[in-house]
Amino acid sequence: MKTQSFGFAALLFAGALVLGFCNNTKAQSYELSPVWSIPAETPGYDWIFTNSTQRGLAYNAATGNLLTTSRYPATNAAVYIHASSDGTHLGNLSTVNVFADINFPLNMIAVADDGVIYACNLTIDSAHADIIGNTGPFRLYRWANESAEPTVAYVGDPSDEDEILNHRRFGDSLSVRGSGVDTEILVGTRAGRIVIRFTTADGTNFAPQKISAPDLTAVNNTMTIAFGSGNTFWIKSQINATLRPLQHFSFDPVTTNAILIQNYTNAVFVGGPLGFDAARNLLGLIDTIGHELRLFKVTESGLIQQGTTHSLGINRNGNSTGAVAFSNNRVFVLDTDNGITAFNLTSTPLVPFSTSVSAQTGEVTVSWQSQAGIAYQVQYKDDLAQSSWMNFGEATNGTGATISISDPVGIGAKFYQIRAE
Repeated sequence: MKTQSFGFAALLFAGALVLGFCNNTKAQSYELSPVWSIPAETPGYDWIFTNSTQRGLAYNAATGNLLTTSRYPATNAAVYIHASSDGTHLGNLSTVNVFADINFPLNMIAVADDGVIYACNLTIDSAHADIIGNTGPFRLYRWANESAEPTVAYVGDPSDEDEILNHRRFGDSLSVRGSGVDTEILVGTRAGRIVIRFTTADGTNFAPQKISAPDLTAVNNTMTIAFGSGNTFWIKSQINATLRPLQHFSFDPVTTNAILIQNYTNAVFVGGPLGFDAARNLLGLIDTIGHELRLFKVTESGLIQQGTTHSLGINRNGNSTGAVAFSNNRVFVLDTDNGITAFNLTSTPLVPFSTSVSAQTGEVTVSWQSQAGIAYQVQYKDDLAQSSWMNFGEATNGTGATISISDPVGIGAKFYQIRAE
């Protein structure tokens, strides 16, 4: 982290020199404010309905438009283009080459960094020989841009005939990052313990790689997945956080194994559909039962909720589906059967703060004015010549009020630093 400024306070008591200082980093807190919405059954937007047919949403940074999938009222699935500024319907993507003889020809959608668009079908058994209802090969489509016709980027069984049925359901989740030959695509299963990573040698055709995730908490509910920073991913399904925690994994493309980094079981992490913004380390999570959106900042100290919880609607979302998409200054949310909501995303830089240090016999108290949405970690050294700082207790989330911590101190000097992120 880059340092902005330091504040110092020192006092002497009982023969011990206590020096406290704060480390003000270039941290930021974030706020969401609703700017527009298209509720379900809005006139002129027939595809935004209450029949669980609209499940995918993505932001295209190349055009500034939103893309959403729906299989109603069209007999074939359609991809609708919306202006991200106000939700106006601008047109549709071509679906000329989309295979329609399956119940969910297009279910989820995502956009790569270069504006190339990807969408997939939903299959409950990708190894099934007969294409009936929801069974048949997994299909991944690619649009070079919003005016192009789609091509088939992949068709087949990514599970390689895995013997576990839950490992052969694909299309409930889709995450894309990179561009050209560096494009990566990640899809999860419904209740399995694998994820599939797709890569490409030519930027057009993709090959699957099965990643084993034995610590994935599999439940019989729709799971959503999103690339994290580096070789990591986030995954969640709509069940309370105790039964189905928000999970963060690292993965190794060489060993094809995914290792659990952390389970987040706090009740605040209830929800299912999620989205991650790697540029700002922000994670959006939809509670499809309470119909609420929560925004979290990912820090070294954990996930810190940013701002308040936002209501998305009241209609039942029976399949717990939806999507979260980020732009430079907005967050877009689809809570299935409740429509699309757009939020302005604003940031507030960390306000420089100073510490006060007070002491009573055998104890020192360090206090500072906190800022909501910022995590504060008190650290200490017994000698400034020591190479690293040690954490004192757990990180504390700022609320806007004064925070104080107390520490028993013996004879000798002790130095404190407050890391803010």
